[in-house]
Amino acid sequence: MNKAFLLAVIALPSSAMMAQSYYTDSDNPDLLHPDVRSLIKTRNEFVLPATVGGYIPLKADLHTHTYFSDGQVSPLGRVREAWMDGLDAIAITDHIEFHPVDKDMIKYLDNTLPDGIKAVDVRKHLDKKPPQDLNYSVRKAQEAAKEYDIIVIPGSEVTREPIPVGHYNALFTTDNNAIHDADPLQSLRNAKAQGALVMHNHPGWRRTTTAHPEFEIKAYGEGLIDGIEVNNGGSFVPGCLDRAREHNLFVTSGTDMHVTSFETYLGRGMRRDMTIILARDRSLKGLREAFEAKRTIAYGAGGLLAGPEELLRQLFDSSVKVTPIGKDKVQLTNTTSLTFLLHIEGANRQQLPPMSSAILPLGKDGKVTFTVVNMWTGLDAHPSFTISPK
Repeated sequence: MNKAFLLAVIALPSSAMMAQSYYTDSDNPDLLHPDVRSLIKTRNEFVLPATVGGYIPLKADLHTHTYFSDGQVSPLGRVREAWMDGLDAIAITDHIEFHPVDKDMIKYLDNTLPDGIKAVDVRKHLDKKPPQDLNYSVRKAQEAAKEYDIIVIPGSEVTREPIPVGHYNALFTTDNNAIHDADPLQSLRNAKAQGALVMHNHPGWRRTTTAHPEFEIKAYGEGLIDGIEVNNGGSFVPGCLDRAREHNLFVTSGTDMHVTSFETYLGRGMRRDMTIILARDRSLKGLREAFEAKRTIAYGAGGLLAGPEELLRQLFDSSVKVTPIGKDKVQLTNTTSLTFLLHIEGANRQQLPPMSSAILPLGKDGKVTFTVVNMWTGLDAHPSFTISPK
C-alpha cells in the first residue's frame, strides 16, 4: 500500500473528530465554538433523596461574605456560585463591625465623594454605629437570586474578639442596621428582638478549647443561641454535637466563604460544606420552620454527616436501597451524591461512594450490622444499622 495513502487514511478519523467538535455561532457564521464549551449556565447537581422522613432536603450555605465586608466576591457572585454548586439556599452574613474593603472602595471613589468620608473599623470604635447600610448586600443578593431560583436568607455576623467573645451569625434578620451595640451581648439581644435566629459560629476558632468563656455562659444562659456551626470550612468539632443536644440547638455546616468557591472547593476536587435542611416546602418560611424544629444535618466537604441520630438514620434509609442477593448476601445501592463509610465489626471499612452499589455478606442469623463511621451524632458516636432482607 502507498505510504502517503496510508498516512492519509490514518489521519481521517482525527480530522473527522476535529470537524465534529466545533459548531457555527448562531449569529456569526465566521465564528466556530468547541462543543465542549457551554454557552449556557450549568449546575453541578448534588443529589439527595426526594424526601427524608417526609420532608424535602434543601441544601444551604449559612455563612458567606461578600466584598461589602471582607469577602472577595459580589453578592451576585455568591448567588451564582451557590446555584452552580447545587445549593437551594444561601445566607449572606457580612460582618457588622468589620469592613476592611471599604477603604479600597473609598480610595477608588475619592474624587467623587464629599470630603470627610472615611472607612470606620467599628471593632476599634465599638461606641460608633457602622456608617454603611448593612442590608445592602442582602438586597443585592435577593435581586440576583430571582434569576437563579435561589432562596436568600438575610443575615449578618456579629464579629468580636474570638477568644473572650466569638462570632455569631444572625439569620432571618429584618434590619441589620439595628443590631450593633458596644456590648456584644446586647447585639445578640437586638438580633433576637427582631426575630432573628442566632448561630454560634466556629466555636473552636483561635482557641485552645471549646469550653465556654464567661461571655458564652451568659449568652447560652439567656437563651440567645439557637444553633451552632459544628463544621466550618473543614474544621469539625464533634463535641459540639453534644452541646447542641444539651441546649436544643440546630446544627450547621458552613463554608465561611471569603474567596471563591472554586479556589476553596471545586478546584481541589471537593464539594462545598453545606447544611442539609429538612423542610416542609421550598421557601424562606419553610427553612425557618425547619431550623426552629431542629431538622438540620451538617455536611462536610470530606463526606462528613453530623446531627441528631434520628435524622441521620432517616437520611441513610432514604438514600440506600437494599436488595437481597441469594440467601447469604445483600446489595446496598447508594442513590445519592453522599458517601457512606461502613464498618462491620472485625472487617475492614468499606466505602459506599455516590451512585454505587456494594455487596455485603450476611451472618448466620441472616443479618448484617455495620456502623456508618462518617456519620456523627456526638463525640466519637456513630449510628449502627442492621440489615435483615428477610
